[in-house]
Amino acid sequence: MPDGPEPQASSVAVLPFRDQSQTGDQNWLTEGLAEEILTSLARIPDLHVIARQSSFALRDAPFSEIGERLGATHVLSGSLQTDGTAARIRARLTEVSGEREVWSSDFRPELANVFETQEQIARAVVDFLEVELGPIRDPGRITSSNTDALAHENYLRGLRLWDRRSEAEILTAIDHFRTATERDASYASAWAGLSLAYLVLPEYSPEANVEQVREQSAAAAARSLELDPDQPDALTAMGWGRMIHHYDWQGAEDLIGQALAIDSTNVHALHWQSHVFSWRGQHEEAIRLARRAADLDPLSSIMRQNLAFIMKEAGFYDEALQITEGVLAADPNFVSGLRAHWSIHALSGRYEAAASALSTWLVRTGRDAVAARAFADAYAESAAAFAEQGVPGSLPRGLFDQLQPGLEMG
Repeated sequence: MPDGPEPQASSVAVLPFRDQSQTGDQNWLTEGLAEEILTSLARIPDLHVIARQSSFALRDAPFSEIGERLGATHVLSGSLQTDGTAARIRARLTEVSGEREVWSSDFRPELANVFETQEQIARAVVDFLEVELGPIRDPGRITSSNTDALAHENYLRGLRLWDRRSEAEILTAIDHFRTATERDASYASAWAGLSLAYLVLPEYSPEANVEQVREQSAAAAARSLELDPDQPDALTAMGWGRMIHHYDWQGAEDLIGQALAIDSTNVHALHWQSHVFSWRGQHEEAIRLARRAADLDPLSSIMRQNLAFIMKEAGFYDEALQITEGVLAADPNFVSGLRAHWSIHALSGRYEAAASALSTWLVRTGRDAVAARAFADAYAESAAAFAEQGVPGSLPRGLFDQLQPGLEMG
């Protein structure tokens, strides 16, 4: 795979703002401000805004590295200072090529209203980019979060943990989202985060009560949409729930499509919409959506592995294997990648390689090493026998029913 996505005409990476307060305890506030600005910019149709997980992961990297790895043409960064009830925010936009600062401005809000400043910053960035790039379609709706700082902090902590996709981290993310909604019952984004976390929990936790968390996810999404009918994560969660719980293909496509109409850079919507199209056999569109999600969040193992899954379903086994091996090189214990590794080998008829990869996955996920190897060897022998009988893939597909579902899709 290339080192990073190709730069777009206008591609912005938003970094967490620097905490320059005297107490040095405003990190969650500065990160929250960057999150709000990123969300506002992401709703502008003509901008390519790098997803939070990838941008925030490179918060301390040189701008040249950010441009190379994320495909960003511009980096928005800044700092926040506090003095009693007052705040000073300095925002700057840097062109990656030549690392030239092309715009900067100071803002002096009251500390209690700091998130309202994100609208001013986002609009100022768009105004500047219009001078360079020509008219940019207005999103028609840039809003700021009015929740309290602790609710927002818990929301951000929940997002960060949910992105990592392990049982323990999803459960902790649920606790943070719950705390956010308890502190502010009108916080639509926190309800949406809670819905997303409940939605994927059964894929990672064998102890999860599927029926219970299904209802909890649906209720949280409905609450979020009552508060904000245009909340893209809530629309996405409700759409994916329609797909996996009710097999409502059109309902899923319509709801996730609404989310993408509001925020075309929402990687969760792109991710799950790619599955809807893939399962319908519309592989070209599925690959386009999955590739866009991976380009927007190039450091995300989930989004890159999703692209591999969609490529596999389309029959492009070599390309899928190349992506998966790249994911595992960066994140050797990524469970979804380990699963996909053996399944891609199996579907392409490479049964010995599949057995080795299957053994690795079984051991890494806590199975007995000797038993895992014996099972993998028996699998390879049986799969090869089926292939000789002219029915290649019959045994692998049977094994997939037991071993494969879930993790590549959440």
